[in-house]
Formats: sequence, structure tokens, C-alpha cells
Amino acid sequence: MLGLMNDLTEEHGWHKNIFDDNLMVDWRMQALSRPLISPKAWDWCLAELQDKALYFEQTGNIVVFNTGAGIVKSDAVAEMIQTELRDAAKLLEADEKAPRQQVVLNIVDPSLFPLVYGRTRVLMDLGRCLNVRLAISALGTFAGIHYGRRRLPREQRTPTMKDVDFINNSGTDVRITSYVNNLHPIRSRALYGTIEKLISQSIEPWNQILIKQNRGRTPIRIRTYGVKPDNERPKWATWDNLRKLESDRSNTTFKEAVNKIKEGLSKALYTKWKRLRTWRHPEPGTAFSFDDWKAGRAGKTIIDRKIDDPDFNTCYNFYKVALQDSFRKKGLQVVVKISSVELTLEDLAYGGTDWHLDGMLNDHIVASALYVFDVKNVTEARLSFRQQTRMEQAEFHYSKHEMEILMEVFAIPGDREDMDDFVMADFPPSLQDLGSIVAPQGRLLVWPIQ
Repeated sequence: MLGLMNDLTEEHGWHKNIFDDNLMVDWRMQALSRPLISPKAWDWCLAELQDKALYFEQTGNIVVFNTGAGIVKSDAVAEMIQTELRDAAKLLEADEKAPRQQVVLNIVDPSLFPLVYGRTRVLMDLGRCLNVRLAISALGTFAGIHYGRRRLPREQRTPTMKDVDFINNSGTDVRITSYVNNLHPIRSRALYGTIEKLISQSIEPWNQILIKQNRGRTPIRIRTYGVKPDNERPKWATWDNLRKLESDRSNTTFKEAVNKIKEGLSKALYTKWKRLRTWRHPEPGTAFSFDDWKAGRAGKTIIDRKIDDPDFNTCYNFYKVALQDSFRKKGLQVVVKISSVELTLEDLAYGGTDWHLDGMLNDHIVASALYVFDVKNVTEARLSFRQQTRMEQAEFHYSKHEMEILMEVFAIPGDREDMDDFVMADFPPSLQDLGSIVAPQGRLLVWPIQ
């Protein structure tokens, strides 16, 4: 369902087409040909997409994969910002003296020139450099070593530390008030202004996806704590039922079951059932309606939680985030990075990065924003996303032998070897695959770091 809604919002004019009943007949047929999309799933997606279309009309932003958190994709960034970044990147690349040896070049690298405790001069006691052009001449005392639970031994990356301030008394316009790592505040003064515009445009998308602790921004669409098979075994072939019949051995049903077992039918039936069994994927709208979900009344389950905890609260309370209000006086910390991926005859492809979270633990990064400002002669780039989840055996109904189907139903990544490890550990991994989002030129993508 999440993948379908993400794909449909890539269609040109989707926000208007979604209200065209005639066109929706074709979209419905195409959707039903996809795995796991049933008529009930399509009806839910259609209703949700119509709500997303209204939000898109107001903001130019689309929130997709909004389960625990969400990802905002926006094509509403002004083309002027795109042009300014492209021109600035060309100048910065031209300044590179060493020949390019790698596919990826970090033009503005936040890892360069880190703060070194005991060596780097900093402004202490809330001192700040309010004019970024004076940053290169500002002197302070040496940075003392910070002892804390989340620190690196000697170096701390400090790109723009507490140095993006909101200007005016309202709105999301910002000003960078200190030096951006590896970006000269005088020679690249115009680029500082462009980055400020891009940060300003990222504020509202950040507001839409930032989460408070483990409280997601969207209620769970399908709440279930297990799965059921479509093809149940006959009662006589199940051990639990046979034990019940055994209390009266003179019972005809018990004698028939024993005879079938003696004939080897039970073992043969179990082998066939295991080979052919399918599982009933949970459907939306089963435990609660779409309107109930929108209102936060999404506590009912298809399969109840394994343990009964009267304090377990499934009611959902919506909340809002407004960085421009919460941090107008304090300001924000922003890490700035500009990278270039250039393919050559020797390097015809770039496989991307491994799964990772941006920054380091002691950076306390809570969200990221990616803006693609120049794409030439390459295939479509995509970003894939995962989210953390909890699949504790104390809450979910499954046995070791049902681990594989559980991973399939809940979109948990892993191969056969991984599954064997999970069986030995008595629990599946804590990650779910959400899907991937295309990143064309001019697109802004914003997501949280959970």
C-alpha cells in the first residue's frame, strides 16, 4: 500500500487525476495487478491519496511511507536555487587542485578540519560571531576536552554548530551565523545565501516528519500481532484436537483419527500442507475504518496482542512540530554537505552507499534533507528506506517454524541464512523495508533519523 501510493504520486497531475472517477477505473485495475493489493487495499489507498492531494495543493509537499515517521518529497524548490547551487558547485570543483580520482567528490565536506580538543580555538561563554564574514578572524580560547557518554576521543565534527538563526519574528527564513566547514565565508558569500534559502525551505517538511521519541506521526493502518493460514489442516490431523478427543477413546471420531494416523495419512497430509500452505495477509479496514484511522481511533486489532497489559495504550494522539516556534531563540544546528557523483568510461556505474544513518552518535542528528540540483546523462537515482520495528515474541503470535512467513508479511529483510539465525535467537530482526523514492533533478527529500 505504501509503495503503491508512492508510485502513484509520481504520476504527472496525480493530485487532480485522483478525483477523476473515470481515470480511477484504470488505476484500480493496474493497482489490483500488484502483489497484496486487494479491492479493500485499493479503496483505502484511494481515500488516503485524495487527502494527500489536498495537502499537496496547499504546500507542494507529499508525505510518503508515513508509518512510524515518513518521508517528504517536494518538487516545489525555486528553480533559482537550483541554478545558484549548480553554478557554485562548478566554481568549487574548478578550485580543486588535485585530479579527481573517485566517483564521489565531496565539494563541501563536513568532515574536513574537525574540532580538535586542546588545539582548536573556539568562542566560549556563549560568544558568537554574528557576521559570518568575520568568522575567519574571530579568535577564542582553546577547546577543552569534553568528557561525556557520547563523545569521540579527540575530534568532534563541528560544521555549523548552533549557528542557524531564525530571522524576523515569524516565518521560516534563516541566517547562517558561523563558518560552514570547507566553505570560505567571503569567496563563497553568495553560496551561503543560497544554502540559507534551502534550509528555510526544508523547515516545513522537517516539521511534518520529525517525531517525539518513539511516537510516530501516523496511526498504524493495520494493527495485528500475528498471521493466520488460509488452508487450515483438518482437525483430526492436529495434535491439540487429538488430545481433546483422547479423553473419550470410545468416541467414533477418535477411532477414525487413530486409524488415519496408523495409515500414515497424518504425516503425508502435514508434508503436503506445509508445502502448499498460504497465509492470510492482513487487510486494511478490518479492525477499524479509514475514518476511524484518520481520527486516531486505531486501537482495535485483527489478531490480539499475545500478552494482556491493561496499561498498554493503543489510542493515538496527534501532535504538531514547529521548529520556527520551538527554536526561534535557540537556533538550529545544521550540517552542510555538497557532493558530486561523476561517472566516467572507467567507472560506468555508482552503486550508492551502504545502509547507514547520517552523522555520528554524538552529533545528535534528528533529520536529513537532500536536494538534487543537477543531473545529466545518468539513469534514475533512488533512495531506499528502512525503519526500526519491534517484533518481540512476548507480543506476537508465532513459533520458530513460522518465522519465515512473519518476515514476509511484515516486510522484514533477510535470506534463508538470516532466518536460521533469527530462529536460533527466538526473534526476527528489528528492521522493516519501506521502499525507495526516485530522486530526479530539482527534488527535495526530507526524512527523520530515528
